[in-house]
Formats: sequence, structure tokens, C-alpha cells
Amino acid sequence: MINLSMVMHFLGGLGLFLYGVHTTSGGLQKIAANKLKGILESLTKKTWTATLFGIGMTVALQSSAATTVMVVEFVNAGLMTLVQALGVSLGSAVGTSIVIQLISFPILDIALLELGNWLYKIGEHMVSVAKVFRN
Repeated sequence: MINLSMVMHFLGGLGLFLYGVHTTSGGLQKIAANKLKGILESLTKKTWTATLFGIGMTVALQSSAATTVMVVEFVNAGLMTLVQALGVSLGSAVGTSIVIQLISFPILDIALLELGNWLYKIGEHMVSVAKVFRN
């Protein structure tokens, strides 16, 4: 049975969560708005690249919830558009499936080696994009 104490705890937790979202978006806007916006725009320019970015983030973080929270923060801070965020969210759902498949297959050693290679290539791409924006 739900009582007043449970409702108050829920509302208090929700209030703290919303305060954290507000504070984080303000911090993101102040610290790295221009550079981060440029990097996110280049990585999520098209829907399929945004999906690949979401897959990569989710595989790296191993949590679609963390990816989605980050994307919501980016949209709230004005660093991403809603279209870009939808692509990344789609990719986070696919990335979760990939993580589950990697964990469930007995060929984990080969999968981890391939994952490391894939993440290395993504890192190289991010560095090359960052060099373009520096110039």
C-alpha cells in the first residue's frame, strides 16, 4: 500500500533528479559548449552516423540508460538537436543488444579483441575530427 511517506520520498527524489539535470545542463553550457557542440555535430550529422555513435557510446559505457541520460543532457543544454538525439537513442538500444550478445557468446576473447580494435578506430576518428575543429 502506498502511503504519504512513500509519495514524499518519490517527490523528493524526483526534485533532486530535476535539480541535477538543470545544474548539469548549465555547467555543460558554460564549460565546453562550442567545442563539444562542434564535435557532436560532426559525429551525429546524419541519422546513421548518430546511430553508430549511440552504438559506440553504449558499448563503451555498457549502459543504454547512461547514454540516454547523457543525450538528454546534451539536448537540454542545446548541444544536440532532437533529430540527432533520436539517432543516438536508437543506437543505444542496438548497442545494448550488441553488449548482451558479446556477453552471451562463448567467444568472448575474440569479441573483446574485436571490440578493442573497433573502439581504437573510433578513437582515431574522433582525434582526426578534433584536429579539423582545432584548425
